[in-house]
Amino acid sequence: MYYQSNALYDYLKRRNITKFEFTSKNLWQLVYGDSRANPKLLVVVSGVKAREIYAEPSAEERKACKRLKQLSSLTKVPMLFIRFTVDRDVENVYIYNNKNKNFTVMTMDKLAQLYKEFGLPVRKGSTSKYLNDKASSAYHKWQRNSLGKDLSVTDIDLMKIDLTKDAIIEIYELKRSYISLSKWEPYEDDYKNFRLLGNLLSGTGIPLKIVYNVRKTKPNLNDDISKLKIFKVDVTKEKLIEYESTIQLEEFIRR
Repeated sequence: MYYQSNALYDYLKRRNITKFEFTSKNLWQLVYGDSRANPKLLVVVSGVKAREIYAEPSAEERKACKRLKQLSSLTKVPMLFIRFTVDRDVENVYIYNNKNKNFTVMTMDKLAQLYKEFGLPVRKGSTSKYLNDKASSAYHKWQRNSLGKDLSVTDIDLMKIDLTKDAIIEIYELKRSYISLSKWEPYEDDYKNFRLLGNLLSGTGIPLKIVYNVRKTKPNLNDDISKLKIFKVDVTKEKLIEYESTIQLEEFIRR
């Protein structure tokens, strides 16, 4: 579900195109909602080594928090910044206190209770310890196992920024598959996440779009981002998702 990286990220970094922003590796910008995809909480989640758990926020963390704070201000949805360790089993998380400018420790059980107070469904039972491994982070295991089945959650894949105003002007969900550009359509299983993001952005003036690229298998496995298929998401319309255009990468970057 969560991108460590992808070809579009790599292209933007390689070309130093700063009007697009994203998080990758062990950093996520998450949106949580209830069973009806009503947004309840924004969370920046960062996995760091144990020796860095109380360190000052990094430049990447500050940027991720800055953008979610902007969305929180626009939408009145509260925001948290959480760290967890990636090189130890996880029993606690560390929540950033904006007032004191430091991190305070919180058990996973108390984190579940805190999320419940924000209106999120939480399963009953202990959430004592979670293991980090190569398959997924301990935090996301905790999220999967401890929060209710009616929870809606998604991460923000990509933002377009007005550099003059230092403001978000577009948000994109990135999708990739082996299906051709002409045939691919958004999967209904993802509609809840699209609706969650759409509900968050409703009334902000920030459009939500889906950007699809083909993942090729021959001669080698690679993402072909030379052409992108764009869909727009509008929660105010009966038809949630509509096809917009299929464009060259250069046009997507330029417009």
